Amino acid sequence: KKAPKWGFPAVAEGIWRWLRRMIGTVFGGVLILGVLRILHMIFHPTIVKFPSPEVSEDEKWEAGVYAGSFNPAHNGHIAIVKELRKRFKRVYVVVGYNPTKTYQVDPETRRHLLKYMLRKSGMDDVKVDFFPGNIWRFAKSKNAFMCRGIRTWEKDGNEELLLNILNILGPIFIGWLNVGHPEMDLYDLPLLYSR
Repeated sequence: KKAPKWGFPAVAEGIWRWLRRMIGTVFGGVLILGVLRILHMIFHPTIVKFPSPEVSEDEKWEAGVYAGSFNPAHNGHIAIVKELRKRFKRVYVVVGYNPTKTYQVDPETRRHLLKYMLRKSGMDDVKVDFFPGNIWRFAKSKNAFMCRGIRTWEKDGNEELLLNILNILGPIFIGWLNVGHPEMDLYDLPLLYSR
């Protein structure tokens, strides 16, 4: 009696045998294409580098949602919103919060501060809201892309890749990453700050 094979080579060999059997069927082909698409979405997220190119109004996508705690909101957040306005007809900035937690600055105040900052930056058309729970539900209700701001792929890439995997394995929701202005990486000072 042979001892069972264990470890990565045995698992890989088993998967390969299974794939060879499945390739001959239509179901197998569709399954493989689906798996490849999911792997592509996980390991190749859409990344828009700074500065994002200007596009015509016809080329803009309908809506984008940029969410965060914004505690406090700062120039880096405003720079990301400016970039998103180049790509989307409508931009929603959403203050995320957990209704079971208490905050030093409540979500409504953070929303008002963000509105003020955006108005002072000439972006009155950006809609600011707050939403309890999973932000993807808000984005889905607006039929919008989820957009996230990152410093650089080198600094934030691993964490964002993990988040991308979780987003894809959880509710299927396609989003993209927006790399911030290089100057914003040097400091993280709020536009408005008072104690």
